[in-house]
Amino acid sequence: MAAQDNVPRFNHVGFTVPNENISGENKEKLTQFFDEVFGWKETGGSKGFNRLVFDAGRPGFRQFIVVMGHDAPSKANPPSDHLGITFSSAEEVNELFARAKKFQKKDPRLQVGEMEFSQGDGKTGIQQFFVSYLFGATALELVYYNPAGPAPGARPLLSDEDRRAKEARFKEGR
Repeated sequence: MAAQDNVPRFNHVGFTVPNENISGENKEKLTQFFDEVFGWKETGGSKGFNRLVFDAGRPGFRQFIVVMGHDAPSKANPPSDHLGITFSSAEEVNELFARAKKFQKKDPRLQVGEMEFSQGDGKTGIQQFFVSYLFGATALELVYYNPAGPAPGARPLLSDEDRRAKEARFKEGR
């Protein structure tokens, strides 16, 4: 069973919808849908962001759905629309980052975002990067959630404006 602990796991899915789908009555209906059909509760952890987050996990394993609003959803991705894959340690994410960079030298069609460190919810540190390769407008987010807390100098979570700027840089291959 210990070997299974090192297997990357699906952690979350993020997808983009029109802004109006996550506000007002539509927000209420969407929240009701996820709750009544799947049993997923809205976490309320999206204050200050144009998104809804629904807890889809079970005890001992964090899984969630992120629904992000955008003026032009079809142009928002990547990395807005993405599949999040979580790892057991920072070392695993670092190793994968190095392998992705090595692969990118062989095939520049692989886009590899920069390694980022953020504060998460203030108690959890986040180490992550995005990759996109031959799967259209969807990206993979490779992430480690550090329960010991944020790394020294970790930045706060991105605002919607900063997230859009990051998306634009990713699309341009920077």
